[in-house]
Parts: sequence; structure tokens; C-alpha cells
Amino acid sequence: MATLVKRGKTWHVRFQHGGKDVWRSTKETKKTLAEEAAAKIVAKEKRSASVGTLFDDVLQQITSIESRVVMEC
Repeated sequence: MATLVKRGKTWHVRFQHGGKDVWRSTKETKKTLAEEAAAKIVAKEKRSASVGTLFDDVLQQITSIESRVVMEC
């Protein structure tokens, strides 16, 4: 079971995996968006994320890298 905790302005998700306490930032300031992000984070950490979710994350990372490269040129 995951718990949302607000630290400063952003929400963090706390959960247990493999007997260890895990904290991850959702990078969200609104609780409703943080809840959605937390579900994705927990699924990825526990390796139960859907292929579609994983693909969307990879695509977002590629887009982010491309935009940084374009800005540097």
C-alpha cells in the first residue's frame, strides 16, 4: 500500500518493496495528479506496469532529450 506525503510543494509516494522502505517524488504539486503519478511509480518499481505505460514513459524521455539537444544547437 502506497502513501502520499507532501514535502514542500511536491508530493512524494512512500511504499514498501522487497522489505525496504521506498520514497519517490511524483514531481506533482496537485494531489489528484500526484495520485495518478504514484500509481505509475509503484507499478514500475514492482515491475507490474503495462507495456503501454512503459512505452509512454520511454517516449516522454526521448522527447525530453530531443528538446534539450535542439535548445543546445
